[in-house]
Amino acid sequence: MGQGALLTCDFLVGLIRCCNDFGFVPHPARFPKSLPSFFINFLTDPGDTALDIFAGSNTTGEAAEELDRRWIGVESNRDYAIASAFRFMADWPAKRIQNFVDKARRGDNELRIGAPEKVLF
Repeated sequence: MGQGALLTCDFLVGLIRCCNDFGFVPHPARFPKSLPSFFINFLTDPGDTALDIFAGSNTTGEAAEELDRRWIGVESNRDYAIASAFRFMADWPAKRIQNFVDKARRGDNELRIGAPEKVLF
């Protein structure tokens, strides 16, 4: 982590800042959470599963969680998938986030985040 790194990945500070602090390029096609929220709310019921086959920065996963839905996000770019996990780490200390990033960069095939834990890949 560079000098002045975040103590947590608080999303109020923003995805871009968190990506910069942990050495990731943010996904270029971010969109407002209200877009997937509208469709998830309209097309699913609480407890259903939302599938996002182009997860990117995982806006859809975050929206699904807030609407009490499970979610599956598929992303072909490993760095984007890792960085998308920052959305779910707002209360994690920097050391725990760095451990997650280090493990992910080593190429571990399955990483867990959140509570209850979610499989990232």
